[in-house]
Amino acid sequence: MPHHGVSIATPDGTCDATLHTPGAAGSWPGVIMFPDAGGPRDTFRSMAQQLADLGYAVLLPNVYYRLGHIEPFDLRTVFTDRTERARLQALATSLTEEDVARDTKAMLDFLATRPEVAGTRIGTTGYCMGGSFALTAAGRFPERVAAAASFHGGQIASTAPDSPHLLAGSMRAKVYVAGAENDSSFDAEQFERLSTALTDADVDHILVTYPAAHGFAVPDNPTYDEGAAARHWQALEELYASTLAADSNHDLQLVLIDGHGVHVVGQPVHLGDSDVDGEAADENPRSGRWNPRSASTKARIRPSRSAARTTGSPGTRDVLRCHWSRISRPRARSHRRPVRNQVGTVPVPFTFTRPRGTSS
Repeated sequence: MPHHGVSIATPDGTCDATLHTPGAAGSWPGVIMFPDAGGPRDTFRSMAQQLADLGYAVLLPNVYYRLGHIEPFDLRTVFTDRTERARLQALATSLTEEDVARDTKAMLDFLATRPEVAGTRIGTTGYCMGGSFALTAAGRFPERVAAAASFHGGQIASTAPDSPHLLAGSMRAKVYVAGAENDSSFDAEQFERLSTALTDADVDHILVTYPAAHGFAVPDNPTYDEGAAARHWQALEELYASTLAADSNHDLQLVLIDGHGVHVVGQPVHLGDSDVDGEAADENPRSGRWNPRSASTKARIRPSRSAARTTGSPGTRDVLRCHWSRISRPRARSHRRPVRNQVGTVPVPFTFTRPRGTSS
């Protein structure tokens, strides 16, 4: 797998981590993945690589580096073994939000120097206690964190003075939070508190509860839920595709993917940090060519922050998968129901809406 160990200098010592990238050479948007209380292990290294393979440079830190070597946990039995559970809780409570904020600053500085990382704005994602760290990063470093996700995160809107929800007013990131059912570490009171904080601060966010137990996204947890895990991967893919700008070293062709196939939009363009406009329409059935003038359905599209990734291999035509941030219709037609955060596929005819601060 294309990953290797790295060392990051922090104010408190040296944090060991692994950096995961796609198989091909190049540079990609950066993501920090904060693990759960069990710390970095094979399961999280596999998860980091799975995310990297979507087109990102993923940093997986050892959040317990201050404590030296730690015997690994068996997450299948740790919560039923009193001694092991106490050891896990002692580790988790040894970290403060301030500790992790210092570490995050060092990680951001580290990523900024790496040739594998494109751009300066990154994404974060975290699980269990890592969910809190991912959101704290967004609040403490708003100029660097463009997207933040928390999955079955605990104590993310507590009454503690360093609870992440108190930083909502500083966040510029797009936020996705997925809680678990019957989770005492993120109960209905915290859900409402977080929803209010993000909404009042006008943070672009989605806040949901998955029909699964705490730990649903992590394969070595006994509560792992395959369906919820798949949903979490889809949410991450859509979140990062809509927020992280991918610096490109190629001239690429913008396309719209709809129910009629893949349509080329305009001339090849070079995508950097600026937005790109284009027009999309149905393919002319006679010529087989792109012809906006004679098309029956046409829409104005604009990818948000050049949020695009390439697929294909060297020597083949690259295809961009974009999040369409603005779509207007030239004339009234029959409408299907609005879609939210649709990535890559837009039904025709269609409307597109993305309300801010959506909670469900």
